[in-house]
Amino acid sequence: MAGLAGLIRRCWGISDDAIPENDKIVVVPLGYTLDNSGALPDASQKTARMAAAIAKAIPESEIFFVPANVLGPEALKTEIRLRLRILQAEGVSRSRISFLRVGISSTFGEAWEVLSYVLGTIRRHYGGHVNVMVIADWPHTRRAKKIFELIFERAMNVEVLARSVEGEWDGNHPAVKSSRSWLIGNILHYLLVLVLGEKAERFQRKYKK
Repeated sequence: MAGLAGLIRRCWGISDDAIPENDKIVVVPLGYTLDNSGALPDASQKTARMAAAIAKAIPESEIFFVPANVLGPEALKTEIRLRLRILQAEGVSRSRISFLRVGISSTFGEAWEVLSYVLGTIRRHYGGHVNVMVIADWPHTRRAKKIFELIFERAMNVEVLARSVEGEWDGNHPAVKSSRSWLIGNILHYLLVLVLGEKAERFQRKYKK
């Protein structure tokens, strides 16, 4: 069984993209709302910490995250507060962190909001090539990168990069009941994205309050 798990990981997981040192980087740690106890899931904590490490290593970088507006306004506020706490505790100054205040409900929504931020904010102050580094839980990374690439086809001189973390799922989450179901769901939705493009958003996993 362990050998099968390793094979799936090698086939489905993607290699981490290199971190450019000379271009502007917008680091996007993807989030996974709150778990059933009101805390950040392990994957959200790890994407935030990796984003902080990249931001500290690359001066020409900043962090932009999009919270999930799926569990109500109080959960939205809590998620923002907890994610900011991790980033700042890891040594990233508040001035280098931006976020959407209203939240979204899908990876497509995250991609659209990051595109809007890059084109509307970054491009006004920085005219060159921009890299968008997406950080996601490893079963989600291939699908997330594909969705971001699909949305960012509209942008000139923007490259989508991706890195992954190893999240732990213990069933204490409103949508992700197990690591196995999370992996299978991502594979199936990735295939839908390949076939349907942006229309695949309608089949995004639904959260239950």
